[in-house]
Amino acid sequence: MKKFLTILIFCLTTFGISGQIGIFYSTDKDISNSLINYIYQDKRNYLWIATEDGLNKYDGIKFTVYKNEPKDSTSLKNNYVRCLFEDSKNRFWVGCINGLQQFNRQTNQFDDIKLLSANNQLLSTHITSIIESKDGNIWISTSGEGVLRMTKDRDKTFRSVTYLNSKLLNQYLTFIFQDSSGKFWIGSENYGLNLYDPDKDKMYVFSVQNNKIGSNQISAISEDNKKNIFVGTLSGGLYKFNKNDFSFISIKDANGNSNQPVKTIFLDKNNRLLVGTDGQGLKTYNYQKNLLEDMEIKSAPFDFSKTKVHAILQDRAGNLWFGLFQKGVFLVRNNPYAFNYIGHKSFSQNLIGSNSIASILQDRNNELWVGTDNDGMYRLEKNFKNSVHYNPPAVPNIVSSIVELDNGEMWLGSFSQGLASFNKNTGKSTYFNNIPSSFQYNNLAIKINCMIKDQNDNLWIGTHGGGLFVFDPSTRKYIKHFGSDVISNDWISSLFMDQDQRIWIGTYKGYSIIDLKNSRILNHQSAMLENAVIYVITQDENENMWIGTTEGLYLLDKENNILKKYTTENGLPNNVICGIVEDRQNNLWISTHNGLSKFNRKENTFINYYNSDGLQGNEFYRGVFFKSNSNEVFFGGISGITYFNPLEIKEKREKLQIYLIALNIGDRTVFCNNTAKTKGALRFISDLDTLHLDYKDNIFNLEFSTFDYGIPEQISYRYKMEGLNNNDWLYTEPGVNRIHFTNINYGTYKLKVSAFVHDTFSPVKELTIIISPPWYLSWQAITLYVVVFLLILYGIFRYIRDRINYRHELLRQRHQEEINEAKFQYFTNISHDIRTPMSLIISPLEKLMAGESDSKKRNIYQIMYRNANRILRLINQMMDIRKIDNGQMTMKFQEVDIVALIDDLMKTFEYNAKKDHIDFKFIHEEEKLNVWIDTSNFDKVMMNLLSNAFKFTPANGSITITLKTFYNTKNESFLKNYFEIVVADTGTGVREEDKERIFDRFYQSDNNVSNQKNMGTGVGLHLSRSLINLMHGIIFVRNRENGKGSEFVVQLPLGNKHLAPQEIVIHTDQIDVNHEKINEKPVMVFDKGGNSNETKIKSKTKFQVLIVEDDDEIRNYLKNELSSTFKIKEATNGKEALKLVFENNPDVVISDIMMPEMDGITLCRKIKTNLNINHIPVILLTAKTTDSDKAEGLDIGADAYIIKPFNVELLTKQILNLIENRNRLEIKPLEKKEMKELISPEPLPSFDQLFLEKIVKIIRENISNSDLNVEFLADRIGMSRVQLYRRIKELTTQSPSDFIKTIRIKQAAELLAQQKANISEIAYLVGFSNLSHFSNSFKEFYGVSPSEYAFRNRNTDLS
Repeated sequence: MKKFLTILIFCLTTFGISGQIGIFYSTDKDISNSLINYIYQDKRNYLWIATEDGLNKYDGIKFTVYKNEPKDSTSLKNNYVRCLFEDSKNRFWVGCINGLQQFNRQTNQFDDIKLLSANNQLLSTHITSIIESKDGNIWISTSGEGVLRMTKDRDKTFRSVTYLNSKLLNQYLTFIFQDSSGKFWIGSENYGLNLYDPDKDKMYVFSVQNNKIGSNQISAISEDNKKNIFVGTLSGGLYKFNKNDFSFISIKDANGNSNQPVKTIFLDKNNRLLVGTDGQGLKTYNYQKNLLEDMEIKSAPFDFSKTKVHAILQDRAGNLWFGLFQKGVFLVRNNPYAFNYIGHKSFSQNLIGSNSIASILQDRNNELWVGTDNDGMYRLEKNFKNSVHYNPPAVPNIVSSIVELDNGEMWLGSFSQGLASFNKNTGKSTYFNNIPSSFQYNNLAIKINCMIKDQNDNLWIGTHGGGLFVFDPSTRKYIKHFGSDVISNDWISSLFMDQDQRIWIGTYKGYSIIDLKNSRILNHQSAMLENAVIYVITQDENENMWIGTTEGLYLLDKENNILKKYTTENGLPNNVICGIVEDRQNNLWISTHNGLSKFNRKENTFINYYNSDGLQGNEFYRGVFFKSNSNEVFFGGISGITYFNPLEIKEKREKLQIYLIALNIGDRTVFCNNTAKTKGALRFISDLDTLHLDYKDNIFNLEFSTFDYGIPEQISYRYKMEGLNNNDWLYTEPGVNRIHFTNINYGTYKLKVSAFVHDTFSPVKELTIIISPPWYLSWQAITLYVVVFLLILYGIFRYIRDRINYRHELLRQRHQEEINEAKFQYFTNISHDIRTPMSLIISPLEKLMAGESDSKKRNIYQIMYRNANRILRLINQMMDIRKIDNGQMTMKFQEVDIVALIDDLMKTFEYNAKKDHIDFKFIHEEEKLNVWIDTSNFDKVMMNLLSNAFKFTPANGSITITLKTFYNTKNESFLKNYFEIVVADTGTGVREEDKERIFDRFYQSDNNVSNQKNMGTGVGLHLSRSLINLMHGIIFVRNRENGKGSEFVVQLPLGNKHLAPQEIVIHTDQIDVNHEKINEKPVMVFDKGGNSNETKIKSKTKFQVLIVEDDDEIRNYLKNELSSTFKIKEATNGKEALKLVFENNPDVVISDIMMPEMDGITLCRKIKTNLNINHIPVILLTAKTTDSDKAEGLDIGADAYIIKPFNVELLTKQILNLIENRNRLEIKPLEKKEMKELISPEPLPSFDQLFLEKIVKIIRENISNSDLNVEFLADRIGMSRVQLYRRIKELTTQSPSDFIKTIRIKQAAELLAQQKANISEIAYLVGFSNLSHFSNSFKEFYGVSPSEYAFRNRNTDLS
């Protein structure tokens, strides 16, 4: 980067500060183009430079150039950028010559902004300025389209401001500006200036035509802190608004000219109005003189008075930036210190040349004499504005020392030409180098390093290898010489005379002291000074001696004569001390090879200053310093002279701040967070305190900046990565802002970074860097590995277990097959023995039914007949399966009308359909369909399917038989041309896992517990599939798609081509489907209610028996047999029965176990757990015969467990015994307040009576307490919880919690009956905190809801 680092001297009439640093940025390596239009600093401190060929962003180290990429819609819209602006919402706007864009920091991309005309047409126009008004709206001026505005509630859409544009004289505008009063100033290119007052909706025009302004070419506008409006024009100079006559007054320069080509106006932080012109440099407005004055920029590397200043900016640090059209950008740094500079870096006045300064002296006339290294000597006038150069040979080329005697005579010491007397009037020197031979000095020429005068005006001359000489100016002779034989060394580097007239001689090897008063010489060669060259010796006000060396600063204390050393470890900027001066505050000012330092002796601290603070440079020259009578201090160095008044140097050091500005991964720069890792919104890189990187991105570098634009090349960074470099600080070179990391292992790291310039450090910035592991080491992968490992272990375990289970299963299946075979063989064997007696039963029954006129007996005969046929049919099925297994079953296929056959089969089930209100229908497309089937075996299949359908279809359901034919060309088997019969029901359906298993022999599904009574033998469907397979067809089951239930599908081939000749039975006539079925008798049914003419039997007792049975035949049989003794009530399931129990309070309940909706076990449990009805005996009547079934029934409180088949007479006696015993015991639940309701069947002992009374009393007293429970009672009664539970259970057959609930429910019933409160109030009164729980408990106890109970009692009272 080509930078010209200069020190700037400004007089008080310009900037009012004495020295500044200047940096020039050109197109060589910095910016993209020298045609500067605008300079802007955003809220994140970045500098933006708009040019006619790209947009430049500067972070203090490097420039980033944005240009238009034709194939990238997110790039800059046009390379010609005119203006920039960041609004209060941190939106950064970029105005180009063909439209407006918004820069997205997070993505580093540009978004196009929609510009709409008054008629909503898209615009592509030249943007000339952007502002934000006081109400938050964004305004833009354009060249050709007038003013556009985006209101704060509209996002990314600007619309033409029609009401404003209509008042403008011209639409080609240069700017829009809102002043402090809210008025809008709108400048045009050639039609003057417009002022719009939004409060009055009025437009004012200032133009040449109405004599309100002297030029129509409006270019710039600004308002100062006194609310003065200044307007710049391209042809008429600067104007100031006169509020009195509402016109503009021209501002002239010192020569009376008013035609300056003004391009920009800027008001700086010191309220100075800076005016940039097009070719006449920079000017400032003098408020007192009302004139434009030239502003001299002395540190510029060119003639600033002829530059084109098109843009001005003062950044937040106070630095001034100038956009110089056709040149570049020039930065004048704001220097807070009052250091003054004389030297070659001052372009306009180079007073002392460019060579290093070798000596300085200010004479009695306050003229400054400057000796140089190889450029003679300069004399500066008092005001340091002009100088006289004395060139060799008039003076020595190297003037290493200058001394003025009391008489005004000036002597020069030269390293190359010895001693010379200088005549101020003639400007010539006379040399005196004739050394007396008595001095034993062998050198032909004397090389003078330093020179002082004593109180007698004698010159003491320190030489380079020649020892010390004393010269008497009055006699022009050398009078003394001190060599290494008397002093420490012949190489004299410094001389000083203290307050006691002692000459201190600093050498390359210690120091010597010549005491003139006492005529003695003291030599000091301290071990501390062994390797040090003494460049300077001085004495402070306390008479302590300070010795500056190449190894640091030493203090020789007067009191104890001890040396104390100061180095960089103590705060010095460098260990090479070149000069030491004490100021009036007793501070020491120390020049070094790396800056200037102020040593505060009171606080023992060093404050260091550097080139960036306004010094001539960081490197000063040894022994070149001087303190004037006016307390000004001069230090010389390799780039000139720094001089200052120590009283004016106030500590104003700027604090450094550090910012992360970029993350570079390979050739990719990241400006925002990784949302895939953080799951959050996009955030700019500077706002992040945590960086998430992929393991593949572990080679990266981070860029930092302090945004200190004056000294970017001097800023270094120190950093350490905790867990990576053992917490040691690592340092970058000055000007390097990148920290590189290579092959960082995955993990979480804490990076600490600090920026510093010399001894000034920024706060430490901490960054957490998380590098994710590779996918195969991520926690997800490790979790997967663990899971896979566990799965493998589990798989091995499962394999071993399954092998064992498989062997066990093989053994079990083999054993089961053996059992089934044995069972089947047994059934087969006994079938022959059963068929004969069954025939002897059925035949006589048929005769008895035919000749019996008594309807009651005939119904009994029908029951016997029907169930005998069921047994015979089961036996026949068993025989058929046995035949199939043995291969003895042969099919005889006959051609038959399948429609008629199915119609005939349906008649068998018509009564069952009507009885249960089942919609039973047959759907077929053809009136007649001849098929080849074995009619007798097909009849068995259909009977099984229909029997199952009726068995599992509830009342009001439907059963549908569908017959269709199909032709499947893809099927090459017998079922290419086939017919299909589907038997569909609305029953419970078949589980997926049972769809194949239900066709297994003896398999019984437990799909629905409520239908356990409908469980078959597991033979019928197995036989059906076997028969269908023999008929070359298939049978399967599926659940209905459009509703509840299942569909059994039978598919059989059409025609007889698939049949073997021996399978076909040929008849001349078609088989009559109405012939009597082989081995099947018509199913005879009886009327559910018996004969309607039958006389109703009157019961012998008043006892009421509730029969709960879902099988109609058994229920009707029981009813008929028991009705002569008892009053009978009927229910088909437990739910219906429980309701009847509450309503009728029967004496005995006889219940089957397996029933739909609510089984007998559940019914018994509900009766026995309800204190209102638990006195009612329950008899369980079931076909379940195992001991576990019987134990389950008795455990829930059943009074008797009777197994089918049963004896009616024994059942009747069992019922009577239960009723008699219950009447003898007579326990009633809590219907009254008397304690007899709680007493057990036999009179309680007095103690039990008192115990229950006490319990009831406690419950009633605390009935509204929701905390009333077993623990509460146990605590009040003084018993353990277990003892209390057993006692109450023993006395009431209820648990304590149920006992409490019963009393609460009873109390609630009394309150409801009395109608003293509403239901919710009553619930809370009796201790229920949940109204729903109360309602459910009440309904469970009384069989009705609380509201219904209250309603019944209210109707009772009314009646």
